[in-house]
Amino acid sequence: MASVGERLKAERERLGYNQSDFGECGGKTKLTQSKYENNETSPTADYLLKIQAIGADMIFILTGQRSSPMTLPPDEAALLDNYRNINSQEKKDALKTVSSAFAQLCISSQNKNSA
Repeated sequence: MASVGERLKAERERLGYNQSDFGECGGKTKLTQSKYENNETSPTADYLLKIQAIGADMIFILTGQRSSPMTLPPDEAALLDNYRNINSQEKKDALKTVSSAFAQLCISSQNKNSA
């Protein structure tokens, strides 16, 4: 059975991150990420929660069993696939753009409801 470190590396690669960016998402350095993946040290709970928030399958990392996949409509699956295949700076830019667009939609919707 693969180790936690090997599964952590597999998840990082599945999500399209390099060690530096994935470690940063978990609040850790590239060196710490490397130590986790090489089983030199164990990941902290805080780190695991942070990488779970960006899509890491915690059940898989801890047990080796994949979580039940959530079925997404094709348009949402395509959007998520595109997001997962861009670099970390592009992800930050995309999230900023999408958040701004949603905020504008909310404001527009509130203005229509109050009119």
